[in-house]
Amino acid sequence: FMSIIYPGLGDHNNWKEKIFAGYVNLVRETKALTIEAGLRAEETKVSYTLDPVNIYYQRNDAYDYFRLFPNVRLTTRLGDNTDLSLFYNRRVDRPGEPELRVFPKYDDPELVKVGNPYLRPQFTTAYEVSLQQDWSRLNASLALYHRSIKDAYQRIYAIDQSTTNYDIINKIYSNTGKATNTGAELIAKDDATVVVRWWFGGGQSVSYALLVHGAGAPIDGDRFLDIDSAAGSSKSFDFGRWHFRSEW
Repeated sequence: FMSIIYPGLGDHNNWKEKIFAGYVNLVRETKALTIEAGLRAEETKVSYTLDPVNIYYQRNDAYDYFRLFPNVRLTTRLGDNTDLSLFYNRRVDRPGEPELRVFPKYDDPELVKVGNPYLRPQFTTAYEVSLQQDWSRLNASLALYHRSIKDAYQRIYAIDQSTTNYDIINKIYSNTGKATNTGAELIAKDDATVVVRWWFGGGQSVSYALLVHGAGAPIDGDRFLDIDSAAGSSKSFDFGRWHFRSEW
C-alpha cells in the first residue's frame, strides 16, 4: 500500500496486541438485597512497528499495562413494584489497528482520515443510580449517571502543515486528556416505548434526545430527536397521548 498524497509513509506496518485476562463474578440474592460483583484482571502488551522509510513518524511505539477492573451492582426493593439500584464499574477502551493505522483514508479530496500510532487506551470510571417502577400496564425507569474518562481519545481536525501542494485537513485520532459525562435517562414502556435522555459534557450546556417508537420495535439511537438547549429555556411537545415538558 502506498499513499498518493503522502508517498513517504512506506508500504507496511506491523501491529501486535497480546491480552491476558481473567474474570470472576459473584451474585448473591436475599429478600432485601441483590449483589452482583465482578473483577477483571488484565495485562495488555501492544507494539506498533513502522516501515523504516516512513519520514513522518520517526519512532516505533509500544506500551503495556496491568489493571484491575471492578464492577458492582446493588439492588434493593423499596416496595412491591419499586427497585433501587446502585452501580459502579471501571473499563478500558483500547484503540485497535484502524485507530493506529498511519495510512490515510480519503472520503473527500480535502478531508483525510488517518490513525495515530502513538494513541493510548482510555480508562472510564462510571457511577449510576437508577429507580425502576412497575404498574399494571406501565414500566418506567429513571437513571442518573456520571462517567469520568482518563486519556479520552477522539478524532480531531488538524490542518496539514507538511505539504504546500494541497489544502488538506487531517481528521486524526488523539488523546485529549480527561473527559466527564453526566446525565439522566428516563425510559417508559407501554403501547409505545419512550426514551428521554439528558446529558452534560465537560461543563457544556445541557442537551437531550427523545425517542418514541411502537411496541416491539428495537431502540435505534439514530432515530433520536436531538435537541440542544440553552440555559433558562423550556420545551413542550406531544406524541399522541404522551405529553412532555422540560425546563432547565
